Formats: sequence, structure tokens, C-alpha cells
Amino acid sequence: MKQEGAYYRDFTEEEFAADEYFQQWVLLPDDEAELYWKSYAQNHPAQQIAINNAFKLVQHLAETGFHIPFLSQGEKQVLRHNIFQQISLPG
Repeated sequence: MKQEGAYYRDFTEEEFAADEYFQQWVLLPDDEAELYWKSYAQNHPAQQIAINNAFKLVQHLAETGFHIPFLSQGEKQVLRHNIFQQISLPG
């Protein structure tokens, strides 16, 4: 899911690599994601190295067959519900 730029402000390369929207950009790029990430990198030059390293990491993991499939919306809702149930919050 695409987030506002401020969401990624303090991300490390590992956090970028673990982010679903970032992974989709690397593995299944489209014009919107390409524009978003190129603009983000340009507007946050301090994170350029982390973005480049994360990009390479995601590519490497995909090339070596390591893949964690994206969760469906339903799977995310079930997971969220189970987490909130475990910590006794309405979810």
C-alpha cells in the first residue's frame, strides 16, 4: 500500500526492502510506483543509499527464489483481528 512520503522518512534499507509497496515497485513496476519512488528518492537524498541497497536486496532475493507472497486484504484483516484479540482491543 502506498504511503505518504513522511511515512518512509526514517526507514532503513531493511525497512524499505520489507515494505510491500516498495517490493511491488521493484518486482512489478508500474508508472505510478516508478514516479512515486523516483520522486521520493529525489526529495530525500539522505535516503538514496538505503533505497538503492534495498532495491538491490529485493531484486537479489527474488532472483534467488526467496519470496514471501503478499497478503490479501482478507488475510490482513484476519491477522489484524487476531492481533487485536490477543491484546484485548476492539478490532
